[in-house]
Amino acid sequence: MRIFSERHQEYHVFSNKKFSYCGQRGEVDVLVISVQDIIIIECKSLLNPTSNFEMRASDEHINKAAKQLDHCRAAFMDKALRKKLLKNLSILDKSRNIHTCIIFGNRLFNGYSVNGHPIRYLRELDMKKYYHSWKCFKLLSTLGAPSFD
Repeated sequence: MRIFSERHQEYHVFSNKKFSYCGQRGEVDVLVISVQDIIIIECKSLLNPTSNFEMRASDEHINKAAKQLDHCRAAFMDKALRKKLLKNLSILDKSRNIHTCIIFGNRLFNGYSVNGHPIRYLRELDMKKYYHSWKCFKLLSTLGAPSFD
């Protein structure tokens, strides 16, 4: 969370924000809101798999994260719910792009994407390393983002 809030005052950063949408509960691990964008991040901290079983477990975690992000994205695209969520965070509701990302604790799936959610290695988000070139933010938004009104 510090990578956004320490370097850029225009970002509002929240963690573990719970919501309910379409009768299902959801939680956003990290929610970053700027003037133009909403970034929804699902964090999974798995070690490198050392067997077929662990590889299958990593795949299950990725699919679970993608399903959670699908739910979060749908919730934030719902105008009424988005307005309510942002009001509870004391943020003005306006048109913003939605970006999603799965942050993983190992490099094995780095660059892979599931349901339009890019998977990135945790260390790529070191803003001190990428601050001047904005590579970090570009990594989150390279796959495009649906916009909503």
